[in-house]
Amino acid sequence: TVLMDDGYHHDPTYYNIMDAYRTVVRESRPGDTVFLHYSGHGGRVRDTSGDEDDGFDETLIPVDYQRSGQIVDDDLCTQLV
Repeated sequence: TVLMDDGYHHDPTYYNIMDAYRTVVRESRPGDTVFLHYSGHGGRVRDTSGDEDDGFDETLIPVDYQRSGQIVDDDLCTQLV
């Protein structure tokens, strides 16, 4: 899945990014090698679960972050592992 804000591909919105990750998980089979690449803005927010030594979660910043929020590393881990 290619998500780009170039007017040609689907936009990298919160939903589209998370849906692409869900698709990878759903379609992957034991023994598959999966490569995921994110080239975009990242950030950090205060850790609310207490699992980060530095007190911050790392994030991906989708194009609609002001409406949908940032994608927190804890949420990615839940989807991918």
